[in-house]
Amino acid sequence: MATSTVAMGKLVIATRWGKPIPPGWALDDQGQPTTDPTVAIKNRLLSPLGGSWPALWIFRCVMPVGSARLP
Repeated sequence: MATSTVAMGKLVIATRWGKPIPPGWALDDQGQPTTDPTVAIKNRLLSPLGGSWPALWIFRCVMPVGSARLP
């Protein structure tokens, strides 16, 4: 089960075949959408929950706070 727009395995396959990925699946290190699967795997910034960009920012802002409370 993937909680992102695409499973990591599809990015690996796209990398092996040398094919671009659809825009909106992943972000580069600058936070911009990328169609390069190698960049997507390197940065591991996949759009969550069906590609909801506001959800991505909430996820990135809230997760560090929430995980700090774990023992």
